[in-house]
Amino acid sequence: MTKNLPKRIIPERAVVASDGVIKLEQLLVDIDFSDENLVEAIMKQPGLLLAASRWRVDRLRRRITAESNWTQVQTTAAIRARSGGDGETKITEKYIEECVRVDPVVIEARRLYDEARATEEFAKLLIDAYQMRGSMLKALVQLFGAEAATESGLIRAEMERMGVGQLRDKLRKRFTGTKQ
Repeated sequence: MTKNLPKRIIPERAVVASDGVIKLEQLLVDIDFSDENLVEAIMKQPGLLLAASRWRVDRLRRRITAESNWTQVQTTAAIRARSGGDGETKITEKYIEECVRVDPVVIEARRLYDEARATEEFAKLLIDAYQMRGSMLKALVQLFGAEAATESGLIRAEMERMGVGQLRDKLRKRFTGTKQ
């Protein structure tokens, strides 16, 4: 999947395990950066965002699978409840719903689905965090650029001021006998 991508945006090996599984712990550690490693953070940002996106897609697939399994287990439990009557008991929709609701297999499938849904939501928030990280990196680069431009402008202005002052002194020495 990553063979066609430029080398600089391939996820770091520290984030992707040897078996191709993305390590969440490393994604969470790598979200942090300081101004000392700003250049490194900028270089790693595309790869980290790509890794987080791939992790989210994996979580989305797991949620869809868990939802499908939960629906299938519910259907199976409902069919079992409909066909399980002893002939004397009247089977109502309420009875079937109650049988499905208390079935341990359905309860476990629902728990797995809820976990998958929560993990997928977490993955969405992780993507948002990495997008905010990218925006912050961009803002810092602009801020440092503006700061450097301002600093160079102040130095240039100081040099010009000194230059004008020297020119004024030279002119005064040259024309000392004239009225000002």
